[in-house]
Amino acid sequence: MLIIWSGVQLVGILFCVPETYHPVLLRRKAVALRKQTGNAAYKASIEKMDKSVLKTVAWSCVRPFQLLFLEPMCLNLCLLSAILLGILYLFFGAFPLVFENNHGFTLSQTGLTFLGILIGMVIGISCDPLWRKNYNRLVEGNNGVSEPEFRLPPTIL
Repeated sequence: MLIIWSGVQLVGILFCVPETYHPVLLRRKAVALRKQTGNAAYKASIEKMDKSVLKTVAWSCVRPFQLLFLEPMCLNLCLLSAILLGILYLFFGAFPLVFENNHGFTLSQTGLTFLGILIGMVIGISCDPLWRKNYNRLVEGNNGVSEPEFRLPPTIL
């Protein structure tokens, strides 16, 4: 089902979403100008690049690691996300073991034990307007400049 849905999304993106990458738009404009005027001097910067596709892909693979290791806030937020997701996935693995094996729950009763996570997520999502108001207050107090740390108060709670 996921592959089918991804295929539907891909077709929708290809036909309904316009190109927004600036170098590609400039290249299209240069091609149109060359065709219109016959002047081969119109070249976009992306056409003048001498980088190979392999080099571009390799650089794209290196860039996230540069961000991770050279930006302390990025590293800390990634570690925080890893810990929170690790705890959540441990719950998914541990609940059936604990409640079925230790407490003798049936499969449907074990499924009901996940309602606590659902209720907690719903409460967390419903608190978002309060945290957004706090975030907007912090940004306004910082002359309209956002900082990554401004999103930490709900995480601390």
